[in-house]
Amino acid sequence: MKQPTVLVVAFNGKCFGIDAVTGESLWRRELHGGTVVLRVREGRVYALCSGLVCLDLASGEVLWSVPTVGIQWTAMVVDAGSVVLGGQGEACAFDAVSGERRWHERFKGDGRGPVSLATERDHSQAERH
Repeated sequence: MKQPTVLVVAFNGKCFGIDAVTGESLWRRELHGGTVVLRVREGRVYALCSGLVCLDLASGEVLWSVPTVGIQWTAMVVDAGSVVLGGQGEACAFDAVSGERRWHERFKGDGRGPVSLATERDHSQAERH
């Protein structure tokens, strides 16, 4: 039996896996928080809300979760084995498999504001307020 193509939908701190062809609900996960920024890569869902959560795409099972307190992270890219978050003039990277923090850059002296992130394979544009 062929595995369904999973469409991931998120809002109000909730995340849903839906069969993209039939619309059948496959899983549901409570993430907490409001707006959810999503990326899907290699069978994993990366959800940025009140923290950074990695879910299994097929089952919705939580693979790892890390708190992201102190900064309002608004942008996320996933590339080269890293999940990179951006917000308020800062950027921080986590290992995409384990969730371990790799680095955190504060760009001291360069100000704070909306952050856009980009690599050759992914991008996340900051919203204008």
